[in-house]
Amino acid sequence: MDGEGRMISLGAQLSPADGSFWHALIRHVEQNRHGDTNRAIGVEQQAKIVGGELTHSRDLGPHRFTLMAGGDYVKPQVDSSDTVLRISGGYDYRF
Repeated sequence: MDGEGRMISLGAQLSPADGSFWHALIRHVEQNRHGDTNRAIGVEQQAKIVGGELTHSRDLGPHRFTLMAGGDYVKPQVDSSDTVLRISGGYDYRF
């Protein structure tokens, strides 16, 4: 995000009694809305981004496994677009 960006997001979390955890998030971002050249490194000149992600964590004894999948559709003000997909996993061991 830059100083003149705007983000609207909606998230939900679910934590059932079995110890698992679900997190869902969708977002709409408008970067550099006024087209200023003084922007953060890596911020598109002007872009609209729609994205989301879903994360699931599960405890198995002292072990916790996490899997996240998500993606963003990036539409700069110029005549191109890009779709970025993400997937990640994690493992924690509690002493």
